[in-house]
Amino acid sequence: MKKKNFFSGFNAKLALTAVALTGALLTGCYKDDGLDASTPTGTTELPAAVYTITGTVIDGETMAPISGITVSADKILSSKTVANGGFSYSSTDDGVIGGNTYTFSFSGNTYYEAGSASVAVTKLNAGESGVYPVLLALQPTYNGTYNLNLVETSGLTIDASEYTIQQGETSVSAPLSAGTYLITVTKEGYKTNYTTVELPKLRTDADTETKTVYVTLVPEEEEEVGTVHIRGELKMNGSYYSAKSIKIYSYENSEKGELLGINEGYTYDFEVSEAYFTEVATRAEATTTNKTATFYFEIVDQDEVTIAYTKEYTITTSGQGGSTSDADVTINFQVGITASDPVTVQDEATTVTIDICNDDETSGLPFTITYTKKEGTVVAESDYEEVLSGAGMTSGNTLYDLIEAGLTPEASSEYTTTPNSVWNSKTDAGYVIPVNYWLQTVDVAYSYTQISYEVSSITITAEGAELTEYPTAVIGASSKLNTANGIVVDNYVLDTVSHSHSHGHGHGDNQNAGGGILESE
Repeated sequence: MKKKNFFSGFNAKLALTAVALTGALLTGCYKDDGLDASTPTGTTELPAAVYTITGTVIDGETMAPISGITVSADKILSSKTVANGGFSYSSTDDGVIGGNTYTFSFSGNTYYEAGSASVAVTKLNAGESGVYPVLLALQPTYNGTYNLNLVETSGLTIDASEYTIQQGETSVSAPLSAGTYLITVTKEGYKTNYTTVELPKLRTDADTETKTVYVTLVPEEEEEVGTVHIRGELKMNGSYYSAKSIKIYSYENSEKGELLGINEGYTYDFEVSEAYFTEVATRAEATTTNKTATFYFEIVDQDEVTIAYTKEYTITTSGQGGSTSDADVTINFQVGITASDPVTVQDEATTVTIDICNDDETSGLPFTITYTKKEGTVVAESDYEEVLSGAGMTSGNTLYDLIEAGLTPEASSEYTTTPNSVWNSKTDAGYVIPVNYWLQTVDVAYSYTQISYEVSSITITAEGAELTEYPTAVIGASSKLNTANGIVVDNYVLDTVSHSHSHGHGHGDNQNAGGGILESE
């Protein structure tokens, strides 16, 4: 005879630190051919217990197996080198492994944070074997570095000797770790340019990335004018909208003009020459001047979806030149979702055979139907996944997720069901089988409340801003949500009870009705 315990699956929540999980003991009895021969005295000597510890080491972020690290255990187990994410120990020495708890740690790889996991090894009897799994999920380190590539927006070459990089008050050179840096460009014949760049954390095992930084240099001989900071935030329905690139262009004669700067993320800060602004008529005695300019913005998100708009800015200057003005504007795109009035829909009816006679119950005979009750809301019909995919969007993109949430409010992945629910004709519908009638069949259907949702618009809330380009394909993307209402029972098929029929069914003297069964879908 053999006996087995099966190790159940694990579900490890991986966070910033390693998470370990050990499994249950797997044991197996000896086979007949594994026994020693019987001695003349009739006794049998069982083989020594076999202990096996199997380990798995994975990347806690990508779930990929890790190789080339050394795993060590406390107590007396020897170190092991992990190959293809796995390692193992096996022994028949009951005093070495059995009845101990071991803690495993790793070394030899700077790409991961320190991690450990423990496994308890149960003492076995002779003839038994046990397998003890242990999982090490290691959190990667984030000490990756960057190189910088400076690009002047008009195509002018910037040599390495013409710019410096500072972090705080300290001058640094590439490769650069994550952080905020000030880049100062001092090219002969051009005004000094100051640009700030933010470098996010990068995995230590990643190749050194190259970050392109765009700057605009102004010749020194140009007329001295003020610099205007055009800055703000990007939002989508009030939440931050991270862009792969944010570009600002001049806007002349209702057309996109010269590229003035490039940013990324959900904040933008451009330095624009006051020369792009036009003076607004003012009183002759005024000591300040109002100037306006319209700029063209082009937002490209992580799915390469483009949303472009124009925005007019007004600044006030002293007219002396060289001053700095600020224009702060939060740009908030709004996705409009419209919902229809609720309507009642139902599935195609299923005919249920009842076959109940009422020969003499004058007050009428009720009957029951057993069915699977549904509760909850699901998306019954939708085209938004196909429409958004056709517009170049994928799940995880800000705009995609926002539209999906608007088209599937309070929708669960499936209905919750309660088997063997009972519908009673008298208490639930006020219906009984009249005396001297035979109920043959009824139609049963599931009923739902349905609401249709549709993307109706994409707008921009910043005053003076006007959309010029956006993913028009998403307008009209829709879904229908069904909320379960129970069942509808109608179309009762009755016939007059004949003497032969009523006795042929043998439904009993007490006239208790039978019940139909509606199978769940």
